[in-house]
Amino acid sequence: MKFLKNIIPISCTVAVSALLATSCDVKIVDADYPSQKIYLPAAVQGNIYTIDQAEISVGSTPTPGSPYQFLIDYDEGTFTVPMSVYRSGISNDGDVKVDIRFDEELVYDMILDGDLSDDVEVITSDLCECPSSIVIPDGQSSAIFNVVLDYYYLLDRPDTKMAFGISIDTKDRELNEDASRVVFVIDTSIFDSI
Repeated sequence: MKFLKNIIPISCTVAVSALLATSCDVKIVDADYPSQKIYLPAAVQGNIYTIDQAEISVGSTPTPGSPYQFLIDYDEGTFTVPMSVYRSGISNDGDVKVDIRFDEELVYDMILDGDLSDDVEVITSDLCECPSSIVIPDGQSSAIFNVVLDYYYLLDRPDTKMAFGISIDTKDRELNEDASRVVFVIDTSIFDSI
């Protein structure tokens, strides 16, 4: 039994020494972090975003953190859809200019491909307003912008599905191609419940 008692401390000492020696050899090196990618949050769940109800659930807006899908200003006659552009990645360093454009061709392509019903009415760029570009500021992960449509134009088309497309591009960072284009489909029957 005495022999066994002497072996245990020696084994523990060897094991502890091995651990200490190994831990002293650990090196800290630079790692590659995911690069920033620019995207439209409204396009993340697919490239079609539908506005078809006045009451919405939390997290179902085209701008994360926004409490609404749209706003109507009856005095101005506007139907406003809040949108945003985001950057992913570890770092939020640097200003990022993002170009925004209406993309009627995207809507027509989705109709031809069968992704949208052929009875969808395309809202042309002359019926919409939005900035041509926006800047995600240094240190920020997103920038918000609005798409403004003529409310009474939409109201004059009861029970109609109307759609407009938005695309983004940037030269400052990599673009997430899968989430850079989105079609908004507005079901005007929502106005019956407002």
